[in-house]
Amino acid sequence: MVEVSQLLNGKNDEIVVVSVGPETSPDPKIKNRRTVEITPILRDRMAPLLYDRWVNLNAQKVSEMSNGKVGYIHIPSMDDPGLDKFVRSLYSDNFDKDALVLDVRFNGGGFTHDQVLNYLGAQDHTKFLHREGDKGAVLRSYDRKWTKPVILLINNRSYSDAEIFPNAFKTLGLGKLVGQPTGGMVIGTGSAKLIDGSTFRIPRIGVYTNLGVDMDTVGVAPDIFVEPMPDDLKKGIDVQLQKAVEVIIKDMQAGDIKKSGNEKIRNLTR
Repeated sequence: MVEVSQLLNGKNDEIVVVSVGPETSPDPKIKNRRTVEITPILRDRMAPLLYDRWVNLNAQKVSEMSNGKVGYIHIPSMDDPGLDKFVRSLYSDNFDKDALVLDVRFNGGGFTHDQVLNYLGAQDHTKFLHREGDKGAVLRSYDRKWTKPVILLINNRSYSDAEIFPNAFKTLGLGKLVGQPTGGMVIGTGSAKLIDGSTFRIPRIGVYTNLGVDMDTVGVAPDIFVEPMPDDLKKGIDVQLQKAVEVIIKDMQAGDIKKSGNEKIRNLTR
């Protein structure tokens, strides 16, 4: 059997005609084969397209499971591009949602954990009513913060600053962690250059939790452990994502019940 990738090597940006379907059919009258034209592209151009499709499918699944009430944001990296993706998605697609699923699975780390945290966990304290009729919780739009429920997805490929972030998220009580323990690979390094032009990295900064746990040896444990199975992955079923949506919907419902009870008490005491 010939690998398809071998046949497509060296043909990027060329139109290739492919015959798709089984080699033989039990019934010769049934045509199970079809001819399609494809244009192969290089792997480094394909990767961001596959990533965007994965994120869009996740967002679609979350919306379907929650009837559009819960938003979804994946942070691909803890750096300036990753922070920009987070902020843009928070304000453009998700700020009107009732809750948020935040995802740092497959995030290789960086340095922006505090900047992301700055947008989370705030509480409404004042209402500003403008002459034109606009009303908001902040005076300037760039001061907006997320004040509603949020849940965080992690896995064993969340590394470095994508481990510092969930540890801080948990320590600050911002919400629950769902998934697998993170990789346990958190340490600050510096680069040294040798006389022959090569470089090597030297550990410089250790990272420890408030309890003194060395995060370079122990990953961040989720509140709700969910192990993806190969059969589910093959079928495109993301059990971690599903569990996160189920949990935050239950938390939202419990919050609504509590809020309704408090509202009844206030009405009785007026």
